Amino acid sequence: MADTVVTMKRLGRVIVPLGMGLLLFFLLFRVVDIQSVVDTLKSISLEILLMSILVLYSAHFLAVYRWKIALTSIDVAIPYKTLLRYFFANLPITKILPLYSGDFIRSLYIKQHASLPRSSGVILFESIMDVGVLLSFVLLGSF
Repeated sequence: MADTVVTMKRLGRVIVPLGMGLLLFFLLFRVVDIQSVVDTLKSISLEILLMSILVLYSAHFLAVYRWKIALTSIDVAIPYKTLLRYFFANLPITKILPLYSGDFIRSLYIKQHASLPRSSGVILFESIMDVGVLLSFVLLGSF
């Protein structure tokens, strides 16, 4: 009986996000003109697209590494692979919710390793660092 409950929980962890993603795509494609999307995709240079994807994923992997360093600074040792899993599981939530509020959900993932205030502090620090980097780009771009 306990095995059935565990299996159902695991199945739910796959089906619920998948279902939510499919629902969002369904709602999105009801509003978007598919032909304009196809025309736009045809006009994109394959080299630029591949480079963009490489830069995007590199940024994600570096963000997880930065998160690991920040957690290590408060004596929380979580394997990189686990943090990577947490990060990518939370990525859709982070992109949907306003004001990076999805980032604070990451602190819930690591509550078994660190207290919520400590892990939230790390997430807040990372958000401040992100804003600082963006501001530095704004300053550099204004000259």
